[in-house]
Amino acid sequence: MRNAGLEEAQAGIKIAKRNINNLRYADDTTLMAESKEELKSLLMKVKEESEKVGLKLSIQKTKIMASGPITSWQIDGETVESVADFIFLGSKITADGDCSHEIKRRFLLGRKVMTNLDSIFKSRDITLPTKVHLVKAVVFPVVMYGCEIWTVKKAEHRRIDAFELWCWRRLLRVPWTARRSNQSVLEEISSGCSLEGLMPKLKLQYFGHLMRRVDLLEKTLMLGGIGGRRRRGRQRMRWLGGITDSMDAGPECLHCEEGCSKSRPSGCPHPCVLPCHPGECPPCVQMLRIKCHCKITSLYVECRKITTADVNEKNLLSCCKNQCPKELPCGHRCKEMCHPGECPFNCNQKVKLRCPCKRIKKEVQCNKVRENQISIECDTTCKEMKQKASELKEAEAKAALEEEKRRQQAELEAFENRLKGRRKKNRKRDEVAVELTLWQKYKYYLFPLCAIVVVVFAWYIANAVD
Repeated sequence: MRNAGLEEAQAGIKIAKRNINNLRYADDTTLMAESKEELKSLLMKVKEESEKVGLKLSIQKTKIMASGPITSWQIDGETVESVADFIFLGSKITADGDCSHEIKRRFLLGRKVMTNLDSIFKSRDITLPTKVHLVKAVVFPVVMYGCEIWTVKKAEHRRIDAFELWCWRRLLRVPWTARRSNQSVLEEISSGCSLEGLMPKLKLQYFGHLMRRVDLLEKTLMLGGIGGRRRRGRQRMRWLGGITDSMDAGPECLHCEEGCSKSRPSGCPHPCVLPCHPGECPPCVQMLRIKCHCKITSLYVECRKITTADVNEKNLLSCCKNQCPKELPCGHRCKEMCHPGECPFNCNQKVKLRCPCKRIKKEVQCNKVRENQISIECDTTCKEMKQKASELKEAEAKAALEEEKRRQQAELEAFENRLKGRRKKNRKRDEVAVELTLWQKYKYYLFPLCAIVVVVFAWYIANAVD
């Protein structure tokens, strides 16, 4: 490779004013250039120099990856394949430079290793601390291979936490249906430093190794800048930015087993589940019990969702998805889903509205009735019916009045007839009293008087004879 003259070639990528056009590790060689023509010239130099010593370039093993669109080209009649990603030294390299694909691949490999160890984890002869050490020694290195060069975003942080908890739950044989918190699982495992806490430690160790070297190619690649203009908008997270975030705890902060004492997000009452660690604390995955807007249903929501949500998201998280039980001023129940604040007065319930005479009936929305937007007036038919009813009522009232007069007249005549009979009887009595004799008139007084005289006379005669 030295005889190919790549170091003197102008083709390559300028990083910190240094031209880099090839990277070599054992028998693997990576050529880099800014254009298709420059890359082809470098490849032809390597091919020609290899043929001088009896080596042949394998086109089948040669791949091309570009950050932009590129067409495949041929060498000696063979097409060089253009790919979007490939495996290099055990890691997946993508054209866009995103590490999320490699992280997902590592998780899949870790799950496969974890599944292969199921027979050991099921054994009752092996203690729990031994199983934990086995996971740390066999599974975690597979997952964390090459993590020193990862650019980890928040989504990947959550996946790392989820994978670690999945390993511990599988180790303890806790089914996904069990209502057991992650905090209780971590307390039973007592694993010490978490998987997410181990990753910044490895990255900082590698960064320190680079910084202690002088004029090292890796140091130039990691710290050097590339010329050009940035895109508009927010820039992607860089590897050096992740190192800076990991060092926010302070240059003198060392790893210890004390509990994390960093401030928690606003609204989170739970402590950090990790021991002392650099960088940000992992999102809190414990469940919070909150009341819905109706104050009826209890909801269980992850703490991190509440603490990171804005006002609209908090309203959605506090919604029980049931109909609001509140009553509107019109008397109907609110039709909206569980919501904060006062109920919107837009009652669309159908109500029956009648005209003043109750003949015409229509179904309209309640809110329009309350706002006096709709009113039903009587038509000509209603007025005619009302007039006929009024005339009929007057006729009935007139007939009733005449009937009452006739009844009173009949009662008056009957009363007068009764009075006439009594007068005739009294008149006859007076006429008979005038025609009575003196004896008939005083006979009731004369009989007792005569009896008294006879008794007195008899008593006198009796006394005279003695």
